[in-house]
Amino acid sequence: SVDESLNRILEVLKRKGVLDNTLIIVTSDNGAVHKISKSYPLRKGKGAEYEGGVRVPLIVYWKGHTPVNKKVHTPVITMDLFSTIIDAAGVKAKDETIDGVSLWPVIKGEKESERPIFWHYPHYHDGGARPYSAVRLGTWKLIKQYDNDSYELYNLKADISETKNLNKKYPQKVKELKMILTQWLHSVKAQFPTPNPHWDPKKEKKKGKYNGI
Repeated sequence: SVDESLNRILEVLKRKGVLDNTLIIVTSDNGAVHKISKSYPLRKGKGAEYEGGVRVPLIVYWKGHTPVNKKVHTPVITMDLFSTIIDAAGVKAKDETIDGVSLWPVIKGEKESERPIFWHYPHYHDGGARPYSAVRLGTWKLIKQYDNDSYELYNLKADISETKNLNKKYPQKVKELKMILTQWLHSVKAQFPTPNPHWDPKKEKKKGKYNGI
């Protein structure tokens, strides 16, 4: 149905004669709903801190401007789309503190310098999501779990399914990424989980979902 809907949009743009001057971006806000759709070999799905919850397709097309059938493996994030769109339109943002960077250099084939990408989800959700923060830098990904105050470290190049927690094997890498993540969280004034004074452990135990934060 996504394919059919996108085709309808393309047909209208073509009919109006503006297809060649239209930047088309197709992506998703999260991974598959794990109960009904799997993202194997990625771990888990929507709402999760693992790749099955945050790694999604991103397709960019602008006739005559974007390469055809080219795959780019540089990690990017949704916040980059705003900067990419205004860059494509030849517009400069008045506020230089906007999140994200333009992806045009990457799309055109220029190698982007390595940068950290962050996620922050400070609460629980009915779908099974739990509070966490995470940072990816290169092939490494560090996850901070708030409910048990622990860290998980994965090398996505060697372990795309995130099955081997390397936090004890590479303590220096944990320290490096922890510092980057902590600095970012404070720089954006992130909200952190706090104890819930109304939490009823007996009631929530029946649901089997939450802890007391």
